[in-house]
Amino acid sequence: MQFQRFGLKKKLIIASGISIISGLGFLLSPSNIVKAQGISTDQVQNVQDGDSNNVANSKNGTEEPSNIIASGDYGTGETEDTQWYITKNDSTLHLEEGTISNNDNKTKTSPWAKYSSNIKVISFDGIVKMPKYANYLFANLTNLTDFKNWDKIDATNLSYWTGTFSGDTSLTSIDLPDLKGMTTRGFLDLSHMFENDPSLKSIDLSQWDLNNAMTLEKMFANDIGLESVNVNFVVDDPYSNLASLKNVKNMFENDSALKTIDLSSWGLYTAGKVTDTSTMFVGTHLQSIKLSTLNQFTKNTVLPAKNVKRWVNIGNGTAKDPQGNKSFSTASISDYYDNSRVIRYPYSKEEKDKYFVDTFVPDPKRTANLVIQSNLGPQTVTDVSGNIGDVLNIKVPIKSGYTADKETVEAVVNENGTITTDESVKYSKQIDKNVISDVSIKSNLGNKVVKNVKGAIGQIVEVKVPDVSGYTHVKKTVKAKVNANGTITTEEKVIYKKIKNINIPTTHESNNDKAPQFNLSTENNLLATFSDQPPVSLYSFNSNNKMIQVTNRALNKNTDWYSDKKLKIGNNTYYRIATNEWVKANKVYIYKDNFINIETIHGTNKTLLKAEGTKSNRGLAPLTDWYSDRTTVINGKLYYRVATNEFVISSDVQKLN
Repeated sequence: MQFQRFGLKKKLIIASGISIISGLGFLLSPSNIVKAQGISTDQVQNVQDGDSNNVANSKNGTEEPSNIIASGDYGTGETEDTQWYITKNDSTLHLEEGTISNNDNKTKTSPWAKYSSNIKVISFDGIVKMPKYANYLFANLTNLTDFKNWDKIDATNLSYWTGTFSGDTSLTSIDLPDLKGMTTRGFLDLSHMFENDPSLKSIDLSQWDLNNAMTLEKMFANDIGLESVNVNFVVDDPYSNLASLKNVKNMFENDSALKTIDLSSWGLYTAGKVTDTSTMFVGTHLQSIKLSTLNQFTKNTVLPAKNVKRWVNIGNGTAKDPQGNKSFSTASISDYYDNSRVIRYPYSKEEKDKYFVDTFVPDPKRTANLVIQSNLGPQTVTDVSGNIGDVLNIKVPIKSGYTADKETVEAVVNENGTITTDESVKYSKQIDKNVISDVSIKSNLGNKVVKNVKGAIGQIVEVKVPDVSGYTHVKKTVKAKVNANGTITTEEKVIYKKIKNINIPTTHESNNDKAPQFNLSTENNLLATFSDQPPVSLYSFNSNNKMIQVTNRALNKNTDWYSDKKLKIGNNTYYRIATNEWVKANKVYIYKDNFINIETIHGTNKTLLKAEGTKSNRGLAPLTDWYSDRTTVINGKLYYRVATNEFVISSDVQKLN
């Protein structure tokens, strides 16, 4: 006995001994087969197993009743309703040509959820017209892994995808239909669409135009296995405004495996108000995010990152070694992406010229204490810094009275913020830790020896610089190391400057208006000539109490000098750099040696000044490290030198050591 099944647009009942059960539709007895029209999901046709003599023909061939678990139609009772059946051998829910009715029920689950254990595949076997409301249409089908024949759906009337695929815990990927143009522009609500799909690995919506979508709330929430998502929707290159989007709350909540997101085409500005983004990324641990000047985020929009408190843009660098100059904290993207840089639709040519895209990564720089294991217990080196993956050579701590078997160890900067080494150090006790030795100090007058300096092996001691009659010296002491071989040595050098008396009264006050007043004082200074100025003239003080220019000598540019006297004559000030050779104060600048590492503070690029007080054409990026060897005062403010003739103000930096 055979009958036509699924897809015929006429009523056909073949009955022999039909049993009708109220509320259940038609139930097959072992020797009878029934085709019923207008059966809902609560009125399904259950086919008994074991009747191999009964066959039902579908448009796809013949199906034995023993292979059909359940069947029916899902619609309003019309002949156009989509008829369905579930086959046992391949665990497939077949949807035949027809129209599916709205699924806007309050149960938040699929009408086929009761057959969840029997459905691994959903196949669209004919043109299936989707309803306006596809809310939770395929939700909570926990064994579902695949869809077939997406090209046969008609989504012309579809507007609401709320929770459509939520709770499909076995779904690893979904190849959504390539719906373009006005079809996707009709999609209004995609909230909860893929929520609670922990096995889902990737999703691509880049071919969808969602300019009219109003809510994406929890669209991918709790998809803990999701690694890749493409939400760079179809736009009018390269600008988009998502003009109707009002809700992105918890959109990627707890998507802890997600690696990157591109939001560079998102406007996030609707009806004169910034879309609330504060909880959009809660529970994520992205490795990168692409943003642009189209983006504007509400205050305190959190973008978490593992073991990091700051995001930085890559710029011309790499993810492991970013070289950009933009940053924001993990506590708020709006530290940078507020309304101060945003461009908005409609875009003028001037605003399009301001369209910039940046890729941000968690700041790879780490600072931590390094613990080195030794036979004397753990030895700690504080405040070690480097980028993730760097291998650093770290000096082994000196232990008084002991000698280490190595000077440095290799340490690795780890992603979790720690800096570690696999090496250990062995310290050997020194037989006599106290040393008494002479220290030889190199100078321009030859080596100067300081007798009987005392110290413990490994110790750094201060040694007083010897005075030389008729000479001055700037350094009062040098640092020397007490060595295990019983010597005490220093690498520092001392410069002595000869002092010759000249007949200059300490002060002179003149009653003659044409004769200037002068004042001589003792003042030790380090001077430097400007690097971008011509050689500096020298002057001598003659017996008539006047300064006469020296014609056969001058100071080269970018040279350092020691001065021990300052002389004011009228409105001019001079510094002495030789017995009777003087330089005008406005042709040099005073500096102090100060060897230090500094870091620029957060914010904008830092201005650099030349020693003359004029502005350099370069600047320092924020949060960058620099070495400085001297300080000077410019316009009453302290500055650090970071290049030959470029200085940064002290208020724009912080000391690193």
